[in-house]
Amino acid sequence: MYLLSFYALKHRLRTSLFERFDTPPPQPWKKMLSILPSWVGTGGTFKNLDTGEITVYDPRHRAFPWRAHHQPALIRTPEYLQAYNASPGACTTFWGHSGRRVKTEFRFRPTIHRISFVFLTLYMACKGYWNTVFYNVPNVYEEILKHPKTITAEDVTRILMIMKLWQALTSSGFWFFIMAFVFAGACMGNMLVLFFRVVWKYVPKEEKERIAREAREQMRREGRIRLE
Repeated sequence: MYLLSFYALKHRLRTSLFERFDTPPPQPWKKMLSILPSWVGTGGTFKNLDTGEITVYDPRHRAFPWRAHHQPALIRTPEYLQAYNASPGACTTFWGHSGRRVKTEFRFRPTIHRISFVFLTLYMACKGYWNTVFYNVPNVYEEILKHPKTITAEDVTRILMIMKLWQALTSSGFWFFIMAFVFAGACMGNMLVLFFRVVWKYVPKEEKERIAREAREQMRREGRIRLE
């Protein structure tokens, strides 16, 4: 229940969780998947496929100084302007107005992580409530029959207190369990719906029309079978 509350407070569903727009680096550079840390402003880890050089400075920034994120005055210096104009190119090159292409990536990992987290918390909530309902509560009469000579009034009071606590937890926890089940189911359903809506947005129009046509034909056949 605490984990579900944490999820509700810290996680918000948005489209950026499921898709990411990225501009591939200019040739011959390639962005690498690396566990090496990179400080703010560098952009990650990149490898030159021709020379094998590896750097943490983003080649897409051209001559942009990585310290300029915190010191904007660095991009107003003559040195920066000279370095920026040192490699001019046509409009179809990477730094031209029509040379870059935007790549869309579907983010499967965040979707799987969040659904797995919610599913795990729901499983723990179900298991906790199940163990509470079927907890082996001691029966005061059975305990008296088992230990007629050694049981005391304090023991009977303690057993009755355990039974009252178990009844209170079972009756009050039922509503929390229902709320947790509905909330977790809604979260997982919303994430799946939003993810497939994002993916569906990039399906070609012709393919969408074909799928809709097949769905209408399927519904028409099912309706005809019911009438017959």
